[in-house]
Amino acid sequence: MVALRQLRQVEQPAVGSDERPVAPLRCYSFLPDDCGFAHDVRAGLSMRYKVVPPRWSFDGEGQRLYAALTQSPEFYAQRCELEVLKSHGAEILEFIGPRAQLMGIGCGGMVSIRELLVQLSPVLYLQVDLDAVAMRLAAACLAAEFPRINVAGILADVTQNLVLPGFVGVPLGRKAVFIPGWTVSSVTADELFPMLQQARRMVGAGGALLAGVGLKKLRKVLDASCNDTAGAMAAFNAHVLTRINAELGGDIQVRRYRHLAFYDEVKGRVEMFMESQFAQVANVSGERYSFDAGEAVLTGIMCKYTDEEFLSLAGEAGFVSQKVWTDASRQFSVHGMLAS
Repeated sequence: MVALRQLRQVEQPAVGSDERPVAPLRCYSFLPDDCGFAHDVRAGLSMRYKVVPPRWSFDGEGQRLYAALTQSPEFYAQRCELEVLKSHGAEILEFIGPRAQLMGIGCGGMVSIRELLVQLSPVLYLQVDLDAVAMRLAAACLAAEFPRINVAGILADVTQNLVLPGFVGVPLGRKAVFIPGWTVSSVTADELFPMLQQARRMVGAGGALLAGVGLKKLRKVLDASCNDTAGAMAAFNAHVLTRINAELGGDIQVRRYRHLAFYDEVKGRVEMFMESQFAQVANVSGERYSFDAGEAVLTGIMCKYTDEEFLSLAGEAGFVSQKVWTDASRQFSVHGMLAS
């Protein structure tokens, strides 16, 4: 297990009309120094079928592009999840209980996380992510927006064993983990299962899980959701290549790639790619990578489940279903579960 270390404290923006300084945001790392964006890019671009994991899409610009994507009529999932949290907020609060310690996994569901913080008003909120840039930005913004909530950032791989630090002097109720729909969808079932197992360890017996699940539906609906007419998904998908150039000294010619996305009914997931339109070479962090014309780099997935499929997976991980809330159109569900 990686030893815990506290990252450099991040100064929060001042909150309130009296302009009193806000305490520095505390962030903790459970990752080795060689684990991160550069490592994943090098490994992914060296594979026979190239991949850049979608978890690296939520730096500052990525979060802005995702916010624009949520306004696209075709991209329904975020609106449906938000509808569920708003319309069933009182029931969710009753389920979780007062003075909760809430942990959110992944920075791709910030719209939903904000709504849940409004509904639950937990004593403590921990923003957990593998991307230090995304985690710090998300945690600092939430700390500024919710000054009455103790907020901290946790840099960790939630598919690995994780023992969170204790927070002395903070009287807590139930521990709860929230896995937003974007996080659930952006990993395979084989990756989601250890994430759910880790969530079970994080909350302990009797702790709670809230998980957003995009439900399986007609292929034409899912294809449209990742190919919106405004091009917001294409811009969001291409951003990871831009980030590679900015942070890793890359010279990828982003305009020489095109967004490609479709629903694979066999795998039960949308797959998103950046497809090289020409035979070309790119340099990243001093390494040289060749791309054939028509070669596609996997940059994102959106896995879909039936409620029964998700319940089976979460049940194997140690959770017992208590509540299932859905939006009016039944395109999305939020599961409330307790750790056995």
